[in-house]
Amino acid sequence: YVDVRFITATNRDLEKMVEEETFRRDLFYRLNVITIALPPLREIKEDIPVLAGHFLMKLRRRLASGVEDIAPAAMRLLIAHEWPGNIRELENIMERALSLCSGSTIKPEHLPESMACVRKGPVPDSPVQPSPGDSLKLAFLDAEKQQLLDALRKTGGNRTRAAALLNIHRATLYFRLKRHG
Repeated sequence: YVDVRFITATNRDLEKMVEEETFRRDLFYRLNVITIALPPLREIKEDIPVLAGHFLMKLRRRLASGVEDIAPAAMRLLIAHEWPGNIRELENIMERALSLCSGSTIKPEHLPESMACVRKGPVPDSPVQPSPGDSLKLAFLDAEKQQLLDALRKTGGNRTRAAALLNIHRATLYFRLKRHG
């Protein structure tokens, strides 16, 4: 007896494919135990600093790299990118940047040429620009700002310790601080 679990991912509508008989019904019902709908990265750009920081830490260990930060200009390019390859593309770009970076900070020149078109155009300062009627997002941003200020107060303004206290990467802390001015 072998207990096997499959985790699958697709960007196709499998239910529709079952109806059209282009996907096996029995296989669909074997696979469709728990469905988790994840939005594409281009729709959750506010998560890019967190994800980039996660990949930075993960890849740093694997590649024995001394890279510790992502420059704000590089982060703005990452946020402005459309991400057709989704999160896998972000991980690959981070691996490339760590491989090319000889210093301690990932800069725009460490990012791929495919982002060159983004470099030429205006790069937004912030991924989050709530409209006046968007009270939930405004409440979130206000709570986030308060959390950042509290962490900085508790650590006497030490950003590295504040990031550790918040359990986020230092680059993410810098990005959020910049977002809140």
